[in-house]
Amino acid sequence: MNLEKTNKNLIFFITKKEFRMMYKSSSFYAASLFFLAGAAIAFIGSDSWFNADLSDLKNFFLNMPLLFCVVTPMLTMSSWSDEKKQFTDKFLFSLPVSIRYIVLGKYLSLILIWSIMLALSLVIPLSVFSLAYFDSGSFFVSYISIFLFGAGIISISLGLSAVSGKPEINFLLSFLTVLFFTIIYPLTRNLNLPLLLNEIISYLSFNHHFESAARGLFDSRDLIFYLILVVLGIELNVFILTQQRNVR
Repeated sequence: MNLEKTNKNLIFFITKKEFRMMYKSSSFYAASLFFLAGAAIAFIGSDSWFNADLSDLKNFFLNMPLLFCVVTPMLTMSSWSDEKKQFTDKFLFSLPVSIRYIVLGKYLSLILIWSIMLALSLVIPLSVFSLAYFDSGSFFVSYISIFLFGAGIISISLGLSAVSGKPEINFLLSFLTVLFFTIIYPLTRNLNLPLLLNEIISYLSFNHHFESAARGLFDSRDLIFYLILVVLGIELNVFILTQQRNVR
């Protein structure tokens, strides 16, 4: 019971520490500005809100996967490199708890930051709600999907951020990985690939899973995919950190 309480306290402590450091850092504001500016592009020069009895925000939501390619690496690139520069990672590794709890603390702090950014971005689509009729139900379903999708991508990016002590390398590695799995399906779906291979690529593609969310539809299979991303990213992070600790 005491060990469980200690683990919970550690997760809370790391989450609080990381959150304070993040919202004071320039990377948070740069990522937020990029995310909000990129999300607003879908509304620039468009009058579709006035020309239909029922308007949708599909273009707004379809921009999100590409934005994630830049935003999530910006948020996660220094998560472990700062610890290595300040040698605080040695202190964390010396604690009598599983590395998994340390990773969870960092991950939860990023989820809090992501929630703030997503809440700020609500101002953009809500500003056009008075211009036409929008299906509020599908809109909020899409936003829930954005949150879950972002949570999965953040987990993967956080795992990759443990690879190097240099944030620029972590950014590039995360950017290329997320970009690859975002564009892999759009690039290959017109090719004459074997059916099984095409289905595998389709399932691995971030963009493919987000298409239904952009239309305001919630697919339980996509939810499972997002949860797999979260677990995979956390376990990747734990594996890399464990290997690094054993080497030392």
